[in-house]
Amino acid sequence: MKYNMKYTKVLGLAVAATFAFGACSDEWDEHYDVQPIGDGNGNLWEVISEDGSLSNFKMVLDSCGFSNTLKSPQVFTVFAPTNDALTTDDALQLIAEYRKQKSARVKDDDNSTLKEFVKNHISLYNYSANQDVQVLEMMNGKHMELSQSSFGGKTFVSSNERCGNGILFRIGEKADFFHNVFEYLAADDELTGVASFLYEYNKYEFMPGMSVQGGIEDGKTWYVDSVEILRNEMLERVLGTINNEDSVYKMVVPTDSEWNRLVEEYTAYFNYNDSVDKRDSLTYLNARLAILRGTVFSKSLNTAGWDEEVLDSAVSTNAVPYSLRKYYYGSSDVHYYYYYKPYASGGIFDGAEKITCSNGQLLKANQWNIDKTETFCQVIKSEAETSMLDFDKSQTLQPTYLFLESNHPFYNKMSGHESLILVQKTSTATASVEIGLGGVLSNVPYDIQVVLAPSYLYYLAQGDTIANPLPNVIAAKLNYPDQTGKTQIEEFEAPDGMPFFYTENYMQMDTITLFKDFKFPTATYGSGTTEEVFLNIENQYFEAFDAGIASKHMLIDCVILKPVSETEVQ
Repeated sequence: MKYNMKYTKVLGLAVAATFAFGACSDEWDEHYDVQPIGDGNGNLWEVISEDGSLSNFKMVLDSCGFSNTLKSPQVFTVFAPTNDALTTDDALQLIAEYRKQKSARVKDDDNSTLKEFVKNHISLYNYSANQDVQVLEMMNGKHMELSQSSFGGKTFVSSNERCGNGILFRIGEKADFFHNVFEYLAADDELTGVASFLYEYNKYEFMPGMSVQGGIEDGKTWYVDSVEILRNEMLERVLGTINNEDSVYKMVVPTDSEWNRLVEEYTAYFNYNDSVDKRDSLTYLNARLAILRGTVFSKSLNTAGWDEEVLDSAVSTNAVPYSLRKYYYGSSDVHYYYYYKPYASGGIFDGAEKITCSNGQLLKANQWNIDKTETFCQVIKSEAETSMLDFDKSQTLQPTYLFLESNHPFYNKMSGHESLILVQKTSTATASVEIGLGGVLSNVPYDIQVVLAPSYLYYLAQGDTIANPLPNVIAAKLNYPDQTGKTQIEEFEAPDGMPFFYTENYMQMDTITLFKDFKFPTATYGSGTTEEVFLNIENQYFEAFDAGIASKHMLIDCVILKPVSETEVQ
């Protein structure tokens, strides 16, 4: 199925200065070899109407209401296909499609007959073929080459014919419409899955600043001429404006077979519990965005080796700049949506069919080489000092924080250079705190880890001398919603079968795996309900431990959820 090209790029309003051709005719004659038709005073519409070899082109222009445009005092250059290039059947088919879209209330700027055919053969202002190759911007925003003998590679039947409001060329073939990346999605029968999803977000937006006001009635402004522009919020806000003729992009796109396979797989990762508002819509949206985020590449972000297949890396429009990675991810080494050796064997562009478009290149992939762990399936890190949801006030002192100065030997070892200090209220109490785990995916195996700092750092910060540093005794409970939204609890079990664990590496930063290959039945990713998933961490210190068994201060640095590949699980 092909998608009608009424779905188009975000449009700009083309504003051309209006001037009379006769005022500059002397200068024009000096510089160009222009052959006048008759006295040269007939406008373009009159000249086309009187030429029997252009009757089919005239029929299309007239039926689409374009005759008045070519009668106007604006100046145009028209490349008119002769009847040998545009048959009567071709013309009738174009007219039928125009009327069909018109009845469906498609704006003229977005009507495929006007956009892909009529405006593809007309440029504002006057241009003459000469010895230099010129690049013309057509009325549809496309760019075409004009040489001494051809337009867009189509040979002239006649050229440089002056009319009262412009220049007329006759060409022996229709000019090819050159799709941009976004338009090509809708034109390829093997890309209907991606096209149907992205084109859902094409919406007309009323532009009061571009519209002509008629007056005010009952306190409301009414307009003589209302201007609406077709926009696509998904492109503008999420992926990149691949519908923009003024920018250059690459986009890797899965064919329908791969798209359907990926949608089926990824849908399982975005299963929301029944209490989440619009859960089905969230699943639909996020599963598809998970495929497409990280697939668009702007030349402005990839200045080195853009056209070379030895390209060292590809930075997508969704990649976080290197300078901000530490802020976003806690480490500058993390590079989601940023790919190394994209053209190498197994790289994201490897094996894709390269299709040249008017604003870049589309890479059509029958095999999807983008690993989900390079994009949306990310390591989740919850800093204890900023992700604390609550603590047991009956048994736990108000948690405080240890912040390290840059000259501290643990400064670059402790995530965020800060940790939460958990202490029980009495010698017989069990101190506990809840750490929120944001944005989990469903049906993805995670290793859930807690990172502890040495408890003796607290005492050193107080100016105490610690002759015998002690371990912590940790217990944990994982809280998460099931399909109905009811909270379930998974309790930590130490390797020896005990419900708590004596830390072993208590002289250094210690990463403890509390739950291995754990799969959440429901997701919180993008739902705004991250507080539904949290880890309850307990400091199992008792008075009996005072004999040098455990520390009553626990320094919690962060909690890490690390996605595990299915191969690792097996």
